[in-house]
Amino acid sequence: MNIDDLKKEVDSRKSHISSDDVSIGPKITSQEKHEALEEKMGEIKRREIEQQTLLRSRSLGVGYVNLSGIAIDTDTLKLASEEESMSAQAIVFYFESHRELRIGSPDPKSPRVIEFAKKLGEKLGIEPKIYVISPDSFREAMKQYKRLPHITELGDTVEVTPDDLSRFGDIESITSLSRFLKNGTATEMVNAIVAGALKFNASDIHLETEQNRYVIRYRLDGVLHEAASVDPSLYKPIMSRIKLLSGLKINISNKPQDGHFVISMPDGRVDVRVSTLPTNYGESIVMRILRSDMGNLRISELGLSDYYKPLIEREIKRPNGMIVVCGPTGSGKTTTLYSMLGQLNTPENKILTVEDPIEYRVSGISQSQVDSSKGYTFSVALRSLVRQDPDVILVGEMRDTETIEISINAALTGHLVLTTLHTNDAAGAIPRFLAMGAKPYLLAPSLNTVIGQRLVRVLCEFCKIESQIPDEHASEVRTLIETLPDEAKKYLPDSGKYYTAKGCSECHGLGFKGRIGIFEIFTMSPDLEKLILSSEMSESVMREKLREQGMITMAQDGIIKALNGITTVKEVFRVVDDRR
Repeated sequence: MNIDDLKKEVDSRKSHISSDDVSIGPKITSQEKHEALEEKMGEIKRREIEQQTLLRSRSLGVGYVNLSGIAIDTDTLKLASEEESMSAQAIVFYFESHRELRIGSPDPKSPRVIEFAKKLGEKLGIEPKIYVISPDSFREAMKQYKRLPHITELGDTVEVTPDDLSRFGDIESITSLSRFLKNGTATEMVNAIVAGALKFNASDIHLETEQNRYVIRYRLDGVLHEAASVDPSLYKPIMSRIKLLSGLKINISNKPQDGHFVISMPDGRVDVRVSTLPTNYGESIVMRILRSDMGNLRISELGLSDYYKPLIEREIKRPNGMIVVCGPTGSGKTTTLYSMLGQLNTPENKILTVEDPIEYRVSGISQSQVDSSKGYTFSVALRSLVRQDPDVILVGEMRDTETIEISINAALTGHLVLTTLHTNDAAGAIPRFLAMGAKPYLLAPSLNTVIGQRLVRVLCEFCKIESQIPDEHASEVRTLIETLPDEAKKYLPDSGKYYTAKGCSECHGLGFKGRIGIFEIFTMSPDLEKLILSSEMSESVMREKLREQGMITMAQDGIIKALNGITTVKEVFRVVDDRR
């Protein structure tokens, strides 16, 4: 039907509806006649506008589509936020991963529409196609954002609420995840993977490509467990969905990328840090789950023995100096620092942090995140922090000479500095500082306390059973007990019992549930200061001096916990080298 025919129909309808001889319905009122006329007129007008838009598309040389009444896929809508679409006056209405991207706009030649399409196309690795749509069609399509009440765009991140994950609440065991990955949309499968990780309290999710299969593994209490194998046809959609959530480029698979998204839970937010890595069989993805509630642990909940707890309580009350927590990645260093900050976080103290990334968000503390791409490094941030007149400064990590020098100077000029260092044990901290360029005569007076730590799994209380110390570890255990300081031997149990666990539904068949710290701690003394300033300084000499001063090693602290039924000997030797 052309425009002239439409006008003739309008005139005919007007005449027909206004005639007294025509009955629209039983006992129809003049108001109802008017409303029916208006509705019909509106419909005809919309068809006329769509016809004009179609003719306009031909003159512009672009495709035409009428989106009124067409349901846009939820995942497609999420490619751009409602605000972004409204600002550009353009909407994504069709997307097929790695193949096709269609965008509609009333003004397809507008620079803002072209820029919108270009950015989205680069992000997805697809050449977008722009279609002309009528203003009415655009308004109707935009209304579909209202059916996404649980999705809120936050820059390059997406907030996923518990409602999006609740349908996967019946994941009862690690291996039961597989049945949720047989079919469904990419969104549903990713939600199932994340929901399983939250249910089992996993710290990391690993999606790995092997020669003939694709595997999902969870890190539970520091140990990786295979959760599911994924059909090759589903792996790419799952990966693309994770990249979209994390603000990563879908078309980039030969370079590492880093991103993140947020899960909002009733008891707080969960940050998910995403890292991709190209491997010989395809891309590997690791999602690190950072729970904000872990930053609320108190010192008493860390697992410090009664031997060490009074020492730490005393040291964090000192007005200045440096407390250093040592250990590898994932050993709980940041959690330990934040437990100290929790005790120091009072109205009388101004606390500032510089971190990469900010793992726990805490009210009452001013937190700053470094951004090396913009030149905002630890050292640059620290210079600004000390001018803010803080009482306590937390430095996420000692990474370079400049950061160490500024931190030492801050510790010497009235600030309490809390920080971390990557070493195998407490004895290695001072040699590491010196190797990184710290001046011995400044390090010795600035350093208050060094803490070395690891995390060991805790035996499940529901399936714990009496057992025997494994024969292969018996002599090592005996040596560690014999070399304990006399003051520490009183913490050994009298019962002589030893425990393991067989696994049950409460611990998902693992025999362990949760983790606790094992520690070795020393404070600066005149003898240690002399050693730092002497030419005899070495890690082995330092370790021997610390034993003479009565330091319980991590291995010894772990054995005490194992003999008290908290963990196992095998678990202690899994995470710490007793030969040091």
